[in-house]
Amino acid sequence: MHDSFQNHAQFATLELPWLNNQPFVSCISPGTYKAVKTYSNTFGWCIHILYAQNRYGILIHAGNFYTNTKGCILVGNHFSYINADNQIDISNSKKSLEILTSFFIPEIIFNITIQPTIYQK
Repeated sequence: MHDSFQNHAQFATLELPWLNNQPFVSCISPGTYKAVKTYSNTFGWCIHILYAQNRYGILIHAGNFYTNTKGCILVGNHFSYINADNQIDISNSKKSLEILTSFFIPEIIFNITIQPTIYQK
């Protein structure tokens, strides 16, 4: 394997809107963060975002609806309207999280980039 090889993958993510980085009600700002694969008793294997400014416990975990996040990031493969609440949802979250976490070894720190919002209602 060449030393400059890097794994790259893209997923759709669903987060709360930007509300000045307030814990439990706001997304984190776009940027590149240190992260680690970790096991959560609630979500199973997930990605823990480290060192988010003034925030802690930010996870990338499975969930299909905006109500499944309290400031964390939900991962999936595309956006759709799954239920009748007229809010955008994310599909195939569990499978997408399984794929995402398969790229990493637990406890090894890596970089992850959160892109700016591309869809907003």
